[in-house]
Amino acid sequence: MLRNEFPSLHWGTLNHCMWDAAYAACQKALPADQRGTAPLIGVCEPSRCRNSVVTRAHAPVWLAEEHDLQVMIGERRVSTPRLASLQSRLVDVQLVTDAWKSKRGHLMAVSAATEAKLRAAMQRLLAGTPAHTDGALTKENLAREARVSHATVHRATDILAEWNTRVDRSILRTPGEVRRDDDIAALRRKLSAANSEITELRGKLDALATVTANLYHETQALHQKLDHRGMLHVLPTPAAES
Repeated sequence: MLRNEFPSLHWGTLNHCMWDAAYAACQKALPADQRGTAPLIGVCEPSRCRNSVVTRAHAPVWLAEEHDLQVMIGERRVSTPRLASLQSRLVDVQLVTDAWKSKRGHLMAVSAATEAKLRAAMQRLLAGTPAHTDGALTKENLAREARVSHATVHRATDILAEWNTRVDRSILRTPGEVRRDDDIAALRRKLSAANSEITELRGKLDALATVTANLYHETQALHQKLDHRGMLHVLPTPAAES
């Protein structure tokens, strides 16, 4: 029915595009003679284009990204450029999530059965007895452990609130961030060991310099004594008897 009423409607994972070329933000980067043919879904900016339509079906994806961005921004080790990039992206995402929330209200809660599955999965992960994952305390593993979708986890707001309370924020890192932090820790240990070795070597060099200086002065003193002893005094020859 929608296709009959809106023949130019383009379906997407993050949003739908109503495709009115006159208002399409994605066309601005194209040469004038290439505009107006079709939307560029891959470069769509749903928060900035008037053709964009975000529905209830899209909301879990946006809310999940909003939450993940807020978690990453809260990390203490985020660099200044990375933090600025995350904050800029969060502003764009919240243009969508805030507008959707104001019009649609909260997401429909999960069923009692799904909540029970999520709670049981959370207990297994926190107890260190996972059944379907490697046991890492991440929301992705919570979804896998409960055998539900990632979007379903983000609809279970009560479960998520409890999860965030019980799981230390410091471990809410991506695998790439975990590897990065491990590499940094290893490099710091090597640097500390190298600094200790340098300090030890400097101490030995200072001691060697002191010994060398003492030997030099002792050698000079010995030379002076030898020079003094080596001086010859010519005695006068006694006069011959006549």
